[in-house]
Amino acid sequence: MRTRGDFSVVALALLTCGNSLATFWAGALPAGVVLTAAAAVCIGFALHSSPGAPSPQVIGGAVATSALSLIDHPLAPILTVVVLVVAIAGVLARGFRLGVVLVVAAATIVVVAEVMRLEWGQLAFDVFREMQVGTGALARGLNPYGPTVQAMIPVSDHSAYLTPEHFGYGPGILLLGLPGRLIGDVRLSQAAIWIAIAVVIGLAASRQRTAIAVGSIALVLLSPFGVDLAEHAFNDAGGILFLLLWFLGRQRHPRWARLALGVALSTKPTILAALFVMLVWSRAARRDIWWGLGIAAAIVIPFALWDGVGNFMHSTLELWLGPIFMVNRADAITIGALIHTYGLPYLPSVVIGAATLFVGALILRHRPRDSVDLLLGGAVLTIAYLILGHIAFMNYYSVAAVLLMAVIAIDGNHRFVADDDIALPRRRHSHPAGVARSGEPVTVGSSLD
Repeated sequence: MRTRGDFSVVALALLTCGNSLATFWAGALPAGVVLTAAAAVCIGFALHSSPGAPSPQVIGGAVATSALSLIDHPLAPILTVVVLVVAIAGVLARGFRLGVVLVVAAATIVVVAEVMRLEWGQLAFDVFREMQVGTGALARGLNPYGPTVQAMIPVSDHSAYLTPEHFGYGPGILLLGLPGRLIGDVRLSQAAIWIAIAVVIGLAASRQRTAIAVGSIALVLLSPFGVDLAEHAFNDAGGILFLLLWFLGRQRHPRWARLALGVALSTKPTILAALFVMLVWSRAARRDIWWGLGIAAAIVIPFALWDGVGNFMHSTLELWLGPIFMVNRADAITIGALIHTYGLPYLPSVVIGAATLFVGALILRHRPRDSVDLLLGGAVLTIAYLILGHIAFMNYYSVAAVLLMAVIAIDGNHRFVADDDIALPRRRHSHPAGVARSGEPVTVGSSLD
């Protein structure tokens, strides 16, 4: 491995394998946490490596890892082999169209296998119930925050209680989930959002070599993250999709990008760590954040008034902040859960907070060289605060996974990387931003922030 792209691909493979083991395989939580931590370390190497696209061999290995991670969830072993062979053939194909066709064929096998496991419009899972009921109320013209569903509220590491609660996510989640609910199952929207991420990644990678472009699409369509989000109606993908649309369009299509940022901010706070890195180092982020907040407010305020501000704040903030910051989960993909597995006590909240601030400061003080480093910084900060925290599951880590997918798609592409966006507030560049194609540095001009 020689380039930043190579290390980014390996980081995604480690994150995928680690989260899959911790989530789907009994007794594999310790290995999953270790691999997830290794992914963060690998991103650190990427941030100090020469910019450039990954090699086809490395990206082929990551596609194979994603396919193998689908064993039993949802693929039978024989189908896993078929998907693996077809997907690798797509990555190695000489033509882009043939490669995409083969990757889509492999993804279709995964989708069919997943659909055969599910029941239309039914799932005994609290997030699905919330999404299905909330979007159903909105479809009928009713207050989506009015109905209650039985939700699991954690009270200790091994226990939670079922209680009737209102819809607990931002209005952007409702609006993005509504199309699928109108058809009958809100999970269709989550699947469509993941496919939209694949389209965006594919377009971003379109100027790369065929193996990189096809491999980037395969890493999205065959990702266990996408399968898990779609199966359970987890709603984290919507926010990262629109954050990605803002990020990729912020230089050339600023008005549409600001709209996308506003939608992202109205969804779920799992994207905020990535956005924070960009606010520190990106001119465009600091320029657009006020527009984004204004657009998010225009989306959120009508729903808050509809439900009553007090009720709305209780459902979307108060009810969930306590468990996130105070309650440990033995099944979470965290350092605390790892050490608890071996009989040691959980880390105190003060230690978690101090460690998170320290690691966050180390990440934020590293000056990005270009846009790719911004994405990598967002990915490693997301992994860091999750793995050090009390509660973190596969859907939370999907944000970091998508950021890494975007890195793989654009690293080495001058269209997205070479800009003068990187600077602290009110400062010029301290060093020229660089991109690499065939190892050649490019100096980018700067202006006052």
